[in-house]
Amino acid sequence: MRKTIFIFMISILTVTGCSSQHNQKKLSNKLNDVDVSILDFYRQYSSFTDPGEYEYLYKNLPDSLPKLCRLIKSQFIHPYAELPKYSELIPRERWDESLKYPTVKSILEGLLSYDSSGIVNDRKPEDRLILICRHNAILLASILKYRGIPARVRGGYATYIIPNFHTSHAICEVWNENDKRWMLVDPSMDMIDFSREKFDFGNESWLKMQKEEIDPNLYGIPGRGTGLVSIVAIFCTDLAMVLGTEYTIYQYAPILDYVFQNNNQLTSKHIETLNRISELMKSIDADNITKLQEIYDDNPQIQFTESFYPNETKIDSIVQQNQEKRSSKLNDSDSSILDFYRQYSSFTDPGEYEYLYKNLPDSLPELCSLIKSQFIHPYAELPRYRELIPKERWNEALKYPTVKSVLEGLISYDSSGIVKNRKPENRLVLGCRHNAILLASILKYRGIPARVRIGHVTYLKPGFHLSHTICEVWNKSDRRWMLVDPSTAMVDFSREKFDFSNDLWLKMKNGEIDPNQYGIPGRYSGLVSILGKVCPDLASILGTEYPVNQYAPILDYAFDDDNQIPDEHIKTLNRISELMKSIDADNLLKLQDIYNNTPEIQITKTFDRVTKNAENNTITKKKSKKKPTIEFVDIPAGTFIMGSPEEEEGRVDDEIQHEVTLSTFKMSKYPVTIEQYNIFCDATGRKKPWYGRNSHGKMPVSQVSWYDAKAFAEWMGCRLPTEAEWEYAARANTNTPFYTGDCLTSEQANFNGKKPYTDCGKSENRKKPLAVGNFSPNAFGLFDMHGNIWEWTNDWYGEYDIDDKLNPKGPETGTRKVDRGGGFYDPAWRCRSACRGGGTPPGNRGQGLSFRLVKD
Repeated sequence: MRKTIFIFMISILTVTGCSSQHNQKKLSNKLNDVDVSILDFYRQYSSFTDPGEYEYLYKNLPDSLPKLCRLIKSQFIHPYAELPKYSELIPRERWDESLKYPTVKSILEGLLSYDSSGIVNDRKPEDRLILICRHNAILLASILKYRGIPARVRGGYATYIIPNFHTSHAICEVWNENDKRWMLVDPSMDMIDFSREKFDFGNESWLKMQKEEIDPNLYGIPGRGTGLVSIVAIFCTDLAMVLGTEYTIYQYAPILDYVFQNNNQLTSKHIETLNRISELMKSIDADNITKLQEIYDDNPQIQFTESFYPNETKIDSIVQQNQEKRSSKLNDSDSSILDFYRQYSSFTDPGEYEYLYKNLPDSLPELCSLIKSQFIHPYAELPRYRELIPKERWNEALKYPTVKSVLEGLISYDSSGIVKNRKPENRLVLGCRHNAILLASILKYRGIPARVRIGHVTYLKPGFHLSHTICEVWNKSDRRWMLVDPSTAMVDFSREKFDFSNDLWLKMKNGEIDPNQYGIPGRYSGLVSILGKVCPDLASILGTEYPVNQYAPILDYAFDDDNQIPDEHIKTLNRISELMKSIDADNLLKLQDIYNNTPEIQITKTFDRVTKNAENNTITKKKSKKKPTIEFVDIPAGTFIMGSPEEEEGRVDDEIQHEVTLSTFKMSKYPVTIEQYNIFCDATGRKKPWYGRNSHGKMPVSQVSWYDAKAFAEWMGCRLPTEAEWEYAARANTNTPFYTGDCLTSEQANFNGKKPYTDCGKSENRKKPLAVGNFSPNAFGLFDMHGNIWEWTNDWYGEYDIDDKLNPKGPETGTRKVDRGGGFYDPAWRCRSACRGGGTPPGNRGQGLSFRLVKD
């Protein structure tokens, strides 16, 4: 957000200068879109469109806009629309490079790494980057800005990609100086100055949905996300782009979480804010853009502070600040690392209460003593103050998760804020984490690098290593990190008194310690404590200091599986622990990559059913033992021809026919339902997906990632089907496109019956998913294998290994998981038994994605 404000401040200076020279009007006066101030604003590079030292590559590119668009398009391969025909040339690990190349500068670096000429005609397919429409748009905008031509990237919905559907898309608006107007340019589709009727901007789609002029389920990406969740996401993205920052597709505003968590509902305040923004975006002049910036700054819910890959933006800033490649080794004292730890996180940001930090002590010991006096520890100190503190306040950790909320709480009892001699009854009942995040926040305000660390200390309970949270603070004089414990007012104490989580994990694996001496006596110790610290400590290092009631799914192994952790997870923890020994920029990026790609260590779960007893300091995690009833069908062993014949209508080149033999297995009769998945969420603390306004328990669960599906399957003692098992089960001994024969009708499956197969007749298009089991089963007794909702399989997407004939399991690695079956919005050919769909990134969640189970 700071970059956005900085860029906009430059534009304000430009506007003010122009006003004084031309008409002496203030910025608040109405300016139309052709005013020079607006055009100057959109001539400026943003943090994402700045080419940096690679600007020289723009010198000899075509002047013609159509030629330039074609040239840009030829530098990339779209990961979904184009990759299938080039999959043999591109290694699987490159099949989606959006995270690797978030900025124009990184794109140009990538292009140069394959061809030193840069942006070249006739680039070989294997030398192209696997990127999406956003990358085409930011590269075009960057080149035009270099030429002094105003350009802005816009997010919205295109009608020309999928017939009768509005596909999420990014394009450019380019200033036409001759006609004094903005024109639409889509570099990824090679379309210049096309009709506005073919593209809905984010604000326009929102307003149409509010007026019920559109069906929101026809907006988004089929199988990956449609409806309100898509429209809100695109709307906020488009607003940020208009304000000068073209965020990546992996970043999003917190309002989107509200949509997911509250059954497709927004508050009246949310709606009022979005309506106001939508109206202002109808005319992007200097006055309105100033108002939009103010609304954006005042509403954290619409600011891009979240990521589907947590902290990816923050880590990227290290690379941008330091102007070096990711592979460059930096030591702990490098300015890029120090700058990273000077930034507020979402938990240490004081928000509008930053003013409370102005007159606090400069001395670190005095500051720690002052911080400590704002709190009462719920276990170590509360017993002597219980007569003063109401029982409902005996543990307030959940009430005050962030520094901002802590400061609000302190002010509610004493308006002076952080005060000396705070009365005990006016203190907050909080633990060591809150002391640490408040200290870190104050130091960051002063420009002093600080990071919160989680581990075990030897100085609180003799003969025992107690779970504890402290700070590491940068000592500028000695050029080193020192340990500071604000909850005990200890400054720069010995490393021997504190075990970092990673050190302790390695000691435990090497048999050097007794893990039962680590934790909180009478509450928990051993593996639960040690494992429970590694992941939060890693997240804290990466920039997010999660509350104590949140945890990573890997901790469930300590609760549920008799302390048995799978070997793959042990290897991951070992790798993390080694990297955490030296927190330099290179290792930080490696740690971020591991975190992003390993859902089991991500802090995504909550101890939502906890019994707390302040009298005896015990905590018991309660889990429901109930599991849903799943009906299974026996699938006989057999040999079949997987794939489709070359003459089959709708066939894609990845459907090569080959013989496969499978052993007997059982498959669930229906896709997993909402009702069944909700039991899993209630029992494990997993967040429930957003199901949509008209969904009910018997409908197939949707908005689940492959990781969600896998977790449910393992919880049930099952697994996901292999791709071969899925197709064999769907065919049920048939060799026609569908198990119903050569045709599929809306009386047989839920799909877009207006788009029938080959010469088959048209039928109904219901435009929505249905409850499971509405149609006749196939010969194996399985329901809904064609249409209604796509289903995850266990396999990575890739070319078939035709020599792997017995129980094949697909490629060992990849970037996308295979989903099968087609959805309610799909034409008949996408519902064929052999259709593979091109695969979907395993972290994606969409309204059209579900799964079914298999067991041996």
